Amino acid sequence: MSAPSIDYYTARPILELLLAQQELEAPDLPLEETLEVFHQFLLLPYDGTDEGGRFRALLTSEGPDGGALTVNLARRMHGPPTYVEVGRVAPQRDVCIEWEYQLEDTGDLQTELLWARDFASLDDFVTAIQSSSAWQLALQTPADAQVLVREPGEEPW
Repeated sequence: MSAPSIDYYTARPILELLLAQQELEAPDLPLEETLEVFHQFLLLPYDGTDEGGRFRALLTSEGPDGGALTVNLARRMHGPPTYVEVGRVAPQRDVCIEWEYQLEDTGDLQTELLWARDFASLDDFVTAIQSSSAWQLALQTPADAQVLVREPGEEPW
């Protein structure tokens, strides 16, 4: 059986199916196993225009009492042009896996943003994610995860 191609509407269910095939389901999504599935998800062909994968670690509420860290893996895709033109769908959306952490000490942690397109290969992108300080911290701190669809304008950037 060949790998399915995904589109604007099927991306989230296919990501959830790929997770389920590995017996993974939100909110219990261990980071390393989930990253492997996300890598597979990025390899699937997209029926339309997509901007590829993204890793984001967003540090907010930084202060003497610590801070909040959101770790997010996403694939950004564009909606079908005929539906975008008539306002039926958003021009872009991200299919995401997201973890949220409350940290007592943020140390030298900083907000990070990596796009797969900025790397020579998807393997290099995954290696960069695994090497990031936010990912390393998240590996040591259990948190619930969610799989969601978000329009880029809904993000706190």
